[in-house]
Amino acid sequence: MGIDTNCSLVLPYPYTVRDIDFCIILSNALDNAINACKNLDNSSEKYINITGYKQGDFILIEIENSFQEKNMPGKGTGLANIKAAVRKYNGAVGIRTGHGIFTLSILLVIPQHPDNIL
Repeated sequence: MGIDTNCSLVLPYPYTVRDIDFCIILSNALDNAINACKNLDNSSEKYINITGYKQGDFILIEIENSFQEKNMPGKGTGLANIKAAVRKYNGAVGIRTGHGIFTLSILLVIPQHPDNIL
């Protein structure tokens, strides 16, 4: 699709965040980013940047992509699924938009007792 991608995702192993929750977060975020890039005209730069790392007792993930602000879709299930997964870890989701850039920031608190995560 002509989308430039860059990924730097360095996460601890073993980690106490469930694999399925990482899948929910990343698959929904990437699906949204791909769709946003797909809706850009051919003269626009199409890109997706993914960064993630552990800092202290937190995992920080950021997905940034180009998008066309005037064609921004309404709320879908993808973002709701991301927020539900993040809530399990007492985390936070932040969204910034401007100048054709959409940024999704995710903060997960690394649980000390992973048995409590449903």
